[in-house]
Amino acid sequence: MSERTNRTHIKGQVTYEKDFKFFIAGLDDRQIVNTLVSDGEMMVTMMRRRINDVTGKLSRSLVSKPFSKQRKGEPAVFVAVDYAIAPHAHLIEFGHGGPKPAEAKPFFKPVVDAWKELRRTNETLKRYFAKANRRAK
Repeated sequence: MSERTNRTHIKGQVTYEKDFKFFIAGLDDRQIVNTLVSDGEMMVTMMRRRINDVTGKLSRSLVSKPFSKQRKGEPAVFVAVDYAIAPHAHLIEFGHGGPKPAEAKPFFKPVVDAWKELRRTNETLKRYFAKANRRAK
């Protein structure tokens, strides 16, 4: 069997990568945190869509906030359930036994898993484009 190689060159990719690195270098941590909070809010919205919430407490308990202490150059945010508002969140996420058992109705983990998969896909595409760029040179 013969091996086929496929060379791909995307016009303007090198220029785009340089411009993108220049753009990222120009951002400060506060701007990046704001973007990350926005992504976290998108996750919260996706979680809220998965909830059948009678009282509204579970929906209100989902939060996306920046960590109070940020490492320089490593901005981060968290998405969580505020248990002061919805102390029953884990019972809905994982289900429970007892006299009136309830099946699990996950709302948090499926969204986190989807987000991780999206990140993996993004990293795979980055590697593919980097490899294609190296081959084109």
